Amino acid sequence: MLSVRPLSDLNQIEYSEIWKLDLRHIVAMPQVTWGTCQKVYEVLVPGSKYSSDKAAQLASIMRKFSDELLQQSQETRRRGPDDKKSQRDIDFSKYQKRHIALDIAYQGFEYHGFARQDGINKTIEEELFSAMRKTRLIPSGMTWKELSYSRGGRTDKGVSAAGQVIALEVRSRALLGEGSISEEMEFDYPAILNKVLNPEIRVLGWKTVESSFSARFSARSREYKYFFIEENQELDVPAMQKAATYLVGEHDFRNFCKADIPTVSNFVRKILSASLHRTSSLKLGNFTGVELHIEGTAFLWHQIRCIAAVLHAVGKGLEPPEVVRDLLDTKTNDRKPQYSMASEQPLLLNQCSYKGLCFNRSEQVASSVNKEMSMEISRLLSRALLLVRMRERVMNAPITNHSKTMGSKKPHNYIPLLKRMREPSIEERLLRYQHSS
Repeated sequence: MLSVRPLSDLNQIEYSEIWKLDLRHIVAMPQVTWGTCQKVYEVLVPGSKYSSDKAAQLASIMRKFSDELLQQSQETRRRGPDDKKSQRDIDFSKYQKRHIALDIAYQGFEYHGFARQDGINKTIEEELFSAMRKTRLIPSGMTWKELSYSRGGRTDKGVSAAGQVIALEVRSRALLGEGSISEEMEFDYPAILNKVLNPEIRVLGWKTVESSFSARFSARSREYKYFFIEENQELDVPAMQKAATYLVGEHDFRNFCKADIPTVSNFVRKILSASLHRTSSLKLGNFTGVELHIEGTAFLWHQIRCIAAVLHAVGKGLEPPEVVRDLLDTKTNDRKPQYSMASEQPLLLNQCSYKGLCFNRSEQVASSVNKEMSMEISRLLSRALLLVRMRERVMNAPITNHSKTMGSKKPHNYIPLLKRMREPSIEERLLRYQHSS
C-alpha cells in the first residue's frame, strides 16, 4: 500500500515549496512539467520514483492535498495565526534517523564564538540548532547526547570559519518501516537550513557518517589561516617564515597560549606545517595581505593568536626569528612573557580534515552561496576603497599648523619579549588552584 505523507508531516521548506506550485495545474496534469511532477511526488511519497503511469495517482494525491490546504487555511483564519505552527508539528517517531556530518562556513565577527554558552544567545551553534528545530530536522528539547552531537573545533568570539564540521542525528525523509533511501533521494540538508539561517552562516555540504563518528575525535588535523595586513610591504615575510619553521613538530606551547587551568595540564601539541606568503588575491592601494597557514592535530586556547602576535613582531623587525625557538624551550623559559594576543577578526578556521570524508555539495547550494559571498565581498571592498580615498585626501592636504598637539603620547619603547615581566608558571597556577579549591 502506498504510504503518502500527510500535510502535517511536511517540514517548513517542503511546505513552502509545495505551496508555491499552481495546484490547479497539478490536478489538471496536462500543463505540468515532468520535473515538477517528479519533485512533488518524491516529497509526498518518500522512497518512490515518479513515472508516467503514476500521473493519475499523483493527481489524486494532490486533490487531497489541495483540500487539506484549503481546510487548514479556513481553520487558521478562524483560530488565528498562532495555531498554524502547531498544525504543522510532526511526529518524529514515524521517521528514520540519519547520522550526518555538516560542513559549515560562517563570519563570526558579530557572534560570541561558535559554542553555545549559558546566558548568551548570539552564538553560531545556537543559530544552527534554532534552524534545525525550525525546519523540523530535530525535535525540540533533545539533549546533545541524545542527538549524538559533536563539533570539530571551538572558535572564540569574533573568529570565522570556512570549514567547521559538526555531526549529529537528524530526521530522514524515509518513514519507519520502509527501506532506507540513498543520499541522492534524501533531503538537501544545506539547502533547507540555509533558507532559515542568518546570511553570515551557511551550510556548504553534508555526508552520512557512521554512528561512531565524532567531529572532534575523528579529525586527523585542523587548519587555520591568519591574515596580516601591511602597508607598503612593511613586513619582513622571509624572517616570519624562518620563525614559523621552529613551530613545526611536537613542542610544549605553554608560552604561545592562554593557560586554561585546570582544564588543560598538558601543553604539548603537534604542528604539521606552518608557512607564510604574500597573497596575490588582496591588494588595495598600498595595502597588501600576508597569509599565515598553520596545520596541527589539535590546538590550545588562543594558540594561533599568540603565535600570530609573535610572528608579527618578527615581521616588524622587533624580534629575531629565533625568539620562537627560545619560547619553545620551556626548560629555559618556563614562564610566559607578558604580551598581547593578535586580534581575533583576521583568524579563520579553514578546515577540519577526516579520513575518507567527502561532503555532498549540490549545485543549487554552491551557486547560491557563491552569489551571496560575491555580493558581500563587493560591498566590503567598496567601503574599503572609499576609506583608502578618504585617507589619501587627508594625507595630501597641506598642514598649516605645525605646533605639537597638547597631550600627545610619547613614542612607545618596545621591550623584547625575553626581557619582559613573566606570568606565573603553569605549576604555580595549578598549585594556586588546588589551594583555592
